[in-house]
Amino acid sequence: MGSVDPRFAHRLREILRERGISFRALAARTFYAKSYLHDLASGRKPPTAEAAVRLDDALGAGGELAGYVVERGEELDALELAQRVAASDISHPTFANQVTRRFKRRSGRPQAVQRRHCRFAVLTR
Repeated sequence: MGSVDPRFAHRLREILRERGISFRALAARTFYAKSYLHDLASGRKPPTAEAAVRLDDALGAGGELAGYVVERGEELDALELAQRVAASDISHPTFANQVTRRFKRRSGRPQAVQRRHCRFAVLTR
């Protein structure tokens, strides 16, 4: 998922108004539902990079709309995930205890609990 400049929706509405194109006509050109296009133009939904490019092509905007949408690479997604994990309040001991309690309730076998707990500890270190 990328980031979208908040001006995207306003500019899309302006271009539609300037060119006199309805949502129905734009839907026919882009093969998107007119309700989806309306959500994009009202700012209710963020566009994907592909949607912005298709809208640019259909409206002849010369890449202006696509310029408002910046796709993030997988590296940034991985970085964001790592930051969320670091900020999480579930530490290794807390998570291991939750796994142990759940497994004990299901199996009733303490040996299996110990093995599963050790396997988790090895995977996270």
